[in-house]
Amino acid sequence: MSHTIPPQHEGGKVRAEVTGPLSNTGRKSGTDFGRSVAFVDWLGVSFKIPEAIEYPMGKNDPISQSLKETLHSFCFEVFGIFQVEERRAGWAGYLYRWNLGPDGSHGWIAFGGANQRRACTVHLTGTGCAAVNDWASIIWWGKGIDVHHDIDPETIRITRLDLAHDDVEAKRVNIETARKWYDEGLFKTAGRPPAARLIDDFDSGDGKTLYVGKRENGKVCRIYEKGRELGDPNSEWVRVEVEWHGKDRWIPWDAVEAPAQYLAASYPALDWLHHVKAVIRTVAKAAKMTAERLRLWLREQAGPALYALEQMHGGVSADLWHSIRREKWPARLAKFDHTGLELRGLLA
Repeated sequence: MSHTIPPQHEGGKVRAEVTGPLSNTGRKSGTDFGRSVAFVDWLGVSFKIPEAIEYPMGKNDPISQSLKETLHSFCFEVFGIFQVEERRAGWAGYLYRWNLGPDGSHGWIAFGGANQRRACTVHLTGTGCAAVNDWASIIWWGKGIDVHHDIDPETIRITRLDLAHDDVEAKRVNIETARKWYDEGLFKTAGRPPAARLIDDFDSGDGKTLYVGKRENGKVCRIYEKGRELGDPNSEWVRVEVEWHGKDRWIPWDAVEAPAQYLAASYPALDWLHHVKAVIRTVAKAAKMTAERLRLWLREQAGPALYALEQMHGGVSADLWHSIRREKWPARLAKFDHTGLELRGLLA
């Protein structure tokens, strides 16, 4: 069943269709941060459905009206998508996958199943990302600034992010240039160079693609002849695309807001894209850095008070320690629990 929300809905937000090879490179959210250079070409996000809303655990469990209304409203209010096709097909362990946009071209939303623990995931394809006309709303929701339907911001995380750069005239990058970068070691980020493979069209005009890295390792770069892929055998249009997965990485919302900075930092070969570099780190590294910032914050804000208590008590006893601490993870560290990272003993 297909459900459509009228374009004018709750505040009059209107979703715009945009086309063209650079259609989603120039949309701004406050400061540009290199959006004219790079753009989001895929976004996967997961979050938890609140306990107050019924969630189907098994195939025989009906989808409650409250959940349907929540998901339809959520898709529109956060992602600007008002065309949702309800289907009974599942996806990747989820009981249900609903298509988004015309013929599902903009992506999907998946939910349901006891093993999913009330999780829901949304994927915007390249077409879906190109149709977004308000990235700020998505970023604010992801960062917990703008909460919808009581969804706990601490359960929101990016599970996949593709950032891309288009060289329409192949002035800076082409397949041969990319192969030279690889031979020069410019795709090394740590240790050995990543695996690479070339899909060669033998100059038939269908388009070549160079893959660097493997998807199963959480990060892969694709450099391909986009124009020829789309059917123009004489096109010079080349796209550089890096895909990250959140299995062992913490992908920040800043990467959605400032795509050029993160794409430029992905490999030394791409550092020319932006003078500011921002790295997507593995989950463990990100958690350790967060813990170190917490330690420094505690030293600056509470260090003198802790020192005074230590002197007055003649040292730090177990009783003193237990009297001042709270058995709760701070939000900035608790978020890593949703990635499956075991925080206890991480800094030992």
